[in-house]
Parts: sequence; structure tokens; C-alpha cells
Amino acid sequence: MDGIEARVQTDLIMIGDTALPIEEGDYIIRSLPSGLEERYQVLDKGYNVGLGPGRSGIPPHYRPVAKFLTKCYIVPDNYVATALRGAR
Repeated sequence: MDGIEARVQTDLIMIGDTALPIEEGDYIIRSLPSGLEERYQVLDKGYNVGLGPGRSGIPPHYRPVAKFLTKCYIVPDNYVATALRGAR
């Protein structure tokens, strides 16, 4: 799937779309403005039910535990990168 909004930091990934079928073994590929990519493998999908509007207003979300797999590299022009791809 392409175009998934996520907050990606060195030790934290947050995905607000809880309808996504994220599973252990999936790959998250972060495309950088420079044309480089970072790849992560999901070790635990990290679904969080949130705290609801009555408390802090934190909605349900994924906060997957992921392993950084590769250093950044240039994406060839004819390569279509996917933002989330299962290993199956």
C-alpha cells in the first residue's frame, strides 16, 4: 500500500489508520525527499486502543515495534516503492 501517513522517528513509528491490516513480518518503507529509502520490519503490530475523547483525546492507533533493516539507498527511477508490504 502506498501513501500511508505515519510518523517515523529513529525509535518510534505511529500510524493513525487502524483499518490497515498491519501484521508482524510486514515492511514499512519510508521514502525520503532525497530519493533515498529507509526500511523497517514490523516485529509487533503494536495496536493501541487510545484513551478516548473523555480523557486525553488520543485516538486508536498503531505503534509498531520495528527493526531498522537497511541504510538509505537511492531508488531507481523505474522502481515503485510501497509504504507497507507484507512478507507473505
